[in-house]
Amino acid sequence: MTSQKKNPNTLVVAANVRRVRNKLRWSQAKLAKISGMTREGIAYVETAAHKTVKSSTIEAIAAALGVPQAELVTAHPSMAKPLPAMKSFLSSNWIEALRPTDDEKRWLSALPMIVYDGLESTDEALAELLQWRRRQERKGEINGPRKVQ
Repeated sequence: MTSQKKNPNTLVVAANVRRVRNKLRWSQAKLAKISGMTREGIAYVETAAHKTVKSSTIEAIAAALGVPQAELVTAHPSMAKPLPAMKSFLSSNWIEALRPTDDEKRWLSALPMIVYDGLESTDEALAELLQWRRRQERKGEINGPRKVQ
């Protein structure tokens, strides 16, 4: 696999599929057979090898695992990591370069997990995540900051 950045949402799906499958004590092959996918397809999902996961893939895997789709796309409490890196990030050189808004700082602080391209809770990972969010906002794929009245 190349060193391209992974989508944080895809990483959540990957971790959840692996977590639920392991909880059931199923192999990737068993999940593949029940979901109508290949074992390689399951491996791609579990390693976040692609930038996105199709909704039809999530639907098939969720049905096979017997869980709602929301369970696969929502960060699970077991993924939560302490965020001591947030203090470091807010006092790092990245702050000068990125100048996050108060809304962006609150968004970063509220994240249930920071896992980005294999990095956990590092200044670089947080900076990459903030840049990803800005790109998604520009494309209109997520809502931008909202003014609270």
